[in-house]
Amino acid sequence: MRILITGANGFIGSNLVNFFSKNHRLLLITRSNNKLLNHLVLDYKDMFSEEGKKIIKNFAPTHIIHCAALAHENIRRNKRNLKFIKKINVDFPIKLYLFGNSIGVEKFIFLSSIGVHIRNGQSKKVINENSEILFNNLYTNSKIEAEMKLKKKSKKRNTILIILRPAMVYGFSCPGNFKKLQTSVEIGLPLPFKNLNNQRSFLYIGNLVSAIALCCKKCNSNKTFVIADEEMISNENLLKIISKARNKKEKLFTVSKFFLDLLSNVPFLRNIIGKLFYDLKVDSSLIRSSLNWKQPFKQNEALEISFKKNNKFIN
Repeated sequence: MRILITGANGFIGSNLVNFFSKNHRLLLITRSNNKLLNHLVLDYKDMFSEEGKKIIKNFAPTHIIHCAALAHENIRRNKRNLKFIKKINVDFPIKLYLFGNSIGVEKFIFLSSIGVHIRNGQSKKVINENSEILFNNLYTNSKIEAEMKLKKKSKKRNTILIILRPAMVYGFSCPGNFKKLQTSVEIGLPLPFKNLNNQRSFLYIGNLVSAIALCCKKCNSNKTFVIADEEMISNENLLKIISKARNKKEKLFTVSKFFLDLLSNVPFLRNIIGKLFYDLKVDSSLIRSSLNWKQPFKQNEALEISFKKNNKFIN
């Protein structure tokens, strides 16, 4: 395969590069090539210039994996600049899909988010591909808009569109909320997860990469999949595993459900409380049955790999 990967310097993108570079030719689209000197690299600003188009045409990608997006924290910093958010998270993937179709790309894999089914960090029902789409924040709203437009564009075109909605992704040196949890453990911050029996779905980066690779090989029609580890875990057990992996003593205390319910009614706390204390269950049986996907990493093993001290890049 000849694979074009956008967002190649990001957490997911860099893991894809590490995996696919062993057996496939890659063209990497990124905002910075300082880590990718051994690969064919194109700056995203030059993608649709005449020279950029020529480079892509000469590379002749068979597959495009679109990981690039303006992430949650960057959207907050650019909240007033809605045009920029739309340009990066909506217009860019649409333009890339259409260009890919025009040069004969076989498959276009779009990384969306399980957040399109979530409100206030939780879901009272188990999430699958048929779950309600919920407009929630600037990031997920942009993903929803991109999905809708991509599906419309793909109806009468040859390039197969595969949309993946992953649960929160973890792995070695992962960013975001998992990094914050690891930092909390490192500094010995007491956390209110004792006796918390919630159940949440997460996704190990190695399992996501495996699923994307299988989509490249076996998915031969337009599809949308939610995806997560088969196992679910409470935040209490999650913190225990992270603490053990980091060689730190776990520091947990109990918060009453009454108090949590009370805080969840406070507008600016709803999302935080939802993510930390309530359920978020994802049923990814469709991709398992449709493509015969079997996740290569069990969750306990994956969590230990992800947060072990002095770890090296593992995938």
